Amino acid sequence: MRRGLISALVTLLVLVVAVFGVMALQPRTVEEELGGALGLSLPQAAAEESSDSHGFLGDGLRLVKLTFSNADGGEIEGQIAALTGLWQEGMPDGEVAQALEACCAAEQGWPAEGGERCWWFFKDRWRYEKDTPLTERGAYNYTAALYDGENCTLYYLELDT
Repeated sequence: MRRGLISALVTLLVLVVAVFGVMALQPRTVEEELGGALGLSLPQAAAEESSDSHGFLGDGLRLVKLTFSNADGGEIEGQIAALTGLWQEGMPDGEVAQALEACCAAEQGWPAEGGERCWWFFKDRWRYEKDTPLTERGAYNYTAALYDGENCTLYYLELDT
């Protein structure tokens, strides 16, 4: 009786570990990954374009363009409007615009202009030189996003140098 109980518990433990192991190996969708980084719950995109030059050492530029349906675009706009501390209305300006220009984001597909309904997000991930202007640092490590509400398009950029 005792041996059977121990065998059943061991079998149950192995099954639980296997289930959690398989769940951990499931890749996240691009929408889940980007949404988590931007504080959004993104629906399934209607179209996706992406490029990523990150190499073995982690340096590179990742640019993702997601286009959503009009209905999903309205949902995203509502989420962004509720995140006023993270998202700014309009196009990036000042130091952020200079940093995006310095990394040649426009040549990679980052929009040079946005429509009347657009919002931007910027997160400086560099741990050092916080008082130094972005374009004068020894390295760039930031995440940027732009949401164009007129075209229901999200542009996402990660730069690591």
